[in-house]
Amino acid sequence: MADPLEYWANGGQDDAHLDPAALLDTGVAPGDAGHNPMKTLPALLLAVLPLLGQSLEFEVASIKPVANDVPMRYTGGAATGRASWTRVTVRSLISSGYPAYAAHRERISGASALDHEYALEVRCSAGTTDADFRQMIATLLATRFGLRFHEVTKEVKAFAIVAAPSGPRLTASQPQPDAPQAPTTGGPMIGGRDSAGFPVLLPGSTYQVAFGEDEAKMTFRGASMGFLANRLGDLFRDDLLVDQTGLPGKFDFHLAVPASRPTLPPGFVPGGGGPTPIRSPGMDAKAVSSALEKQLGLRLVPVKETIQLMVVDHLASEPTGN
Repeated sequence: MADPLEYWANGGQDDAHLDPAALLDTGVAPGDAGHNPMKTLPALLLAVLPLLGQSLEFEVASIKPVANDVPMRYTGGAATGRASWTRVTVRSLISSGYPAYAAHRERISGASALDHEYALEVRCSAGTTDADFRQMIATLLATRFGLRFHEVTKEVKAFAIVAAPSGPRLTASQPQPDAPQAPTTGGPMIGGRDSAGFPVLLPGSTYQVAFGEDEAKMTFRGASMGFLANRLGDLFRDDLLVDQTGLPGKFDFHLAVPASRPTLPPGFVPGGGGPTPIRSPGMDAKAVSSALEKQLGLRLVPVKETIQLMVVDHLASEPTGN
């Protein structure tokens, strides 16, 4: 039998590729005997609760049109009480407000306005928790963009990051000294490279990637294993990556994996909070697994994963005024 990792990466005979149309085809239409409208109730409640006054909202939120050549950067966050996106898609905002749908682009579908772009600045109380900040983004999407959606469930092929037999080799994250936030305009987000070619993180940054001709070099600071799975997943066009390491906490580390140089959207700044780059095909899961094991004591294994998909029922073509 062929190597299971290679077989999975090449889409074994019994495993359909992650095709958006196929994913959204539940095979049961409203009115059919197997249709259960209650299955979509939790997602519908998530979408309408902000309209019922049951969730938090930003003190100030400014949404403005933006040119498509503006560099994409994100600064600030919940703890600072303010955040700024120089250019962000509605899809990316949904991923921030509803992180369960964030790991794969095709998890969110159903409206052409999903890829409309805006400049966004928000303010909230300093020290706001990450969970409350996400809820504020969800409220913004419901009240300013009119977001309403329902959820469908689908089993898909995936790769899980697990501990290698030799055990993980990770360094627990160390507290960083207070430093000014990186600017929202002007110079690139990447702070140069170290002597080994890895990106140097600016203050307040968690992740940066630098692409060579055949390799991606990544720097992580204060990153969870779930965050690693999401960022590695950016390099796999059609396959979902999930964290099954069982490792809690956050870590500081470098990782270099084989990867073709991607085609980037206009104005994209690596690590700057913009949408996922357009990935080149041909990511070798076996080679990535080998790199993970050698460098971090982790590896990839093929799994089946049941995921929830967001199908947008309504999204305004333009947000309401500031």
